[in-house]
Amino acid sequence: MTRTKKTLFISAAIIVLLLIAGYVYLQFRKHDSFKVHIHKEASLLLKVNVDGLLFEMGYSNKQDKSNAPRGLAVPANVFVYNLRTKSPLTFFCSLPVKDTTELRNYLSKVMDVSFTGRNPEGELSGRSKDGRLTVLYNAKNIAFSYSVLKENVTVILNDILEGRNTLKNSDPKIQQLKNTTAHFSYSYEKYNGAGSIKDNLLVMTGFFPIAGLGVPDQSLENRNLISKPALKIWLNADLKQFFHQKNLALNTFTLPLDSIAKNYGGYAALEVGNYTTQENQEVTYEFNEDFEKVQVLKTKKVNVPDVSVLFKGKATPMVHYLHKNDILQHNVLNKELFPLYNVYTGNDESTLLFSTAKTARKSPSILNTPYFFSANIAFNQIRKINQFPIMNSYINPFQYLKARAKKQDASTGQFDLELKLN
Repeated sequence: MTRTKKTLFISAAIIVLLLIAGYVYLQFRKHDSFKVHIHKEASLLLKVNVDGLLFEMGYSNKQDKSNAPRGLAVPANVFVYNLRTKSPLTFFCSLPVKDTTELRNYLSKVMDVSFTGRNPEGELSGRSKDGRLTVLYNAKNIAFSYSVLKENVTVILNDILEGRNTLKNSDPKIQQLKNTTAHFSYSYEKYNGAGSIKDNLLVMTGFFPIAGLGVPDQSLENRNLISKPALKIWLNADLKQFFHQKNLALNTFTLPLDSIAKNYGGYAALEVGNYTTQENQEVTYEFNEDFEKVQVLKTKKVNVPDVSVLFKGKATPMVHYLHKNDILQHNVLNKELFPLYNVYTGNDESTLLFSTAKTARKSPSILNTPYFFSANIAFNQIRKINQFPIMNSYINPFQYLKARAKKQDASTGQFDLELKLN
């Protein structure tokens, strides 16, 4: 073997060994991350694949770490969950500790945590000034909770830290999440799913129960109600089980839910587009020839959001009930109920449409589809139209959302979702 070939062989062997070592190290981190203590009352359980996310984002030591958690040994997977016995807005997590001095400094300076001393078991406990973050840690691990309602969670954190009242590694909840390689995955009763991020695109899929929703075997979708909608959402399901009340009070009006539910045909759609023009009558005062101030009615054209809401069912009885309860006046939504814009109605035997456009179509054509739910939101278009400026700061990070759901069997639905980030 020549020296060149020998050198190439040794280099290739070293690369292979490094790859094997890296793979073994990552598998060890993954295996080790599942030794974490998760409370037995865990309800919604979320797993974040830290290694996968860092690899996707191209982790670099040059990244800004001024506010990064210090003193922690971040595992390959992190678990966040709430409990059946606490508010859904109280979340728990535990992580390995690498350096208690750095950790305490970080919690004090960055997270604004004040420490109250050691408890009888020897753990150090603390709480943020706003009362929402509670931490408990020792030389090996930290358990912490963030509670929007500022619940008392010290006893639970102590159980987590000491490994009492926690799930076994063989628990089906943990095993289900263990088998997923997505960037994050979740499990909650009959709800479960997973998602990943690549090139600013979040892709998710999951399963959820649909028993009792009245989802048809063959779904239908209306063509667009308006031209180039920025938001289009529709649902093909019964939903009568959600009309528990007979009447719904809206200001001084009463909406007969039982009567509407009886005539509802299992399809609803909402679309929002650009602007449409409405004419409003305004009262002004002018002086006549005798210099007397008199009232004058003037018509003013204004631009309002182009919004359409469609329901399918027995439309004629629904319209009758709405008129009877003064919700509609001459096929226009009562201005005392909704004073912002004029909302016009139109109907045939099977379709009822509410729209800010007076000339909106009443019965758009329909298409067969395997999906019973769909949502498409073009955030960039919504910002460009600028109909709702107050929303812009909330939707700035997003480009578009596409979500849809289909019936897998009589009791289970499947959804998929795409969220594009700017």
